[in-house]
Amino acid sequence: MRNEKLQEFISGGENLTVEFKRSKNKLNKDVFETVCAFLNRNGGHLLLGVDDDGIVVGTDADSINRIKKDFVTAMNNPQKISPTFYLSVKEVEIEGKTVLYIFVPESSQVHRCNGKIFDRNEDRDDIRVNLIESFERLIQFVSKHLNDNFYLEGDRRISLRDKIFREVISNLLIHREFANPFPAKFVIEKGRVFVENSNKPHGNGIIDPDNFSPFPKNPTIAKFFKEIGWVDELGSGVRNIYKYNKIYSGAEPTFFEGDVFKTIIPLTSQVDIQATTQATTQATTQADEEIKNLLEFCKSPRTRSEMQKFLKLSNREHFRKIILKPLINGGLLKLTIPDKPTSPKQKYYCAKN
Repeated sequence: MRNEKLQEFISGGENLTVEFKRSKNKLNKDVFETVCAFLNRNGGHLLLGVDDDGIVVGTDADSINRIKKDFVTAMNNPQKISPTFYLSVKEVEIEGKTVLYIFVPESSQVHRCNGKIFDRNEDRDDIRVNLIESFERLIQFVSKHLNDNFYLEGDRRISLRDKIFREVISNLLIHREFANPFPAKFVIEKGRVFVENSNKPHGNGIIDPDNFSPFPKNPTIAKFFKEIGWVDELGSGVRNIYKYNKIYSGAEPTFFEGDVFKTIIPLTSQVDIQATTQATTQATTQADEEIKNLLEFCKSPRTRSEMQKFLKLSNREHFRKIILKPLINGGLLKLTIPDKPTSPKQKYYCAKN
């Protein structure tokens, strides 16, 4: 690989087929997860001695041989990578520093790292624009990667996902300490979302939503966001996130005040993945119109199975918890046998004619 090509990779930043690892003195812990994902997807180029932001830090001269040996040994260890796969490590001089380059081809087999299958998706967005564009791009990022379960508040459908993450993103932008070079992070993992941003702390430790005093760290930005309707009153964000995340995932978020403000949103869903995917595909996208049609359909009493068939939903438990129960609690549907809600002869009818 020519130096010029590697420099093109570095200047172009990380993407689906290019990954940087600092690995200055030793291999990063997640190096082999990246290699596994490259093998299972389209292959890729791994550069050791380069920071995530593309700064060439180089690998220490005294550590190069050990890093190369550790890498090759691990790649031939079926307990680490299974099936094993031989890869060579090349030393390349860039900006007077030694970078270790590894080309990973696409494999014809499915590989596991520590017993787990890793795949690679284009899911990184480096945002360096104004506040409004930042807000919109983060919202798009959330919409791309997180499901939005159907939910009724009273007789109105709301997006739990948007309720939660509009507040999270607003807080990230409003309360950031812009004089601090620490980059703000918004990361979606399998079981959580965590957010970090630099901060002027007015306390230290975990925030209690029932007993905290909100402080406007950037009052001008906060006022602007309120004027355009992106936030409500000061402090409402924390309370709203607590309220709606309990419904969204059944877990409580955590807010930690310090020099780096941290927000952790658990994503332990109460609905199985299949049901959630089905709900997202069949209910959420056109929820308002479909619920309106369902209520019209229920002007004549209908059984649960008739309603599911009408909506083309096959998962009974999901339909009961996410659609039927909220419609009953919201007063939009009534039971024909209210004193025996679990009766096999039970039917439901629209309460508003």
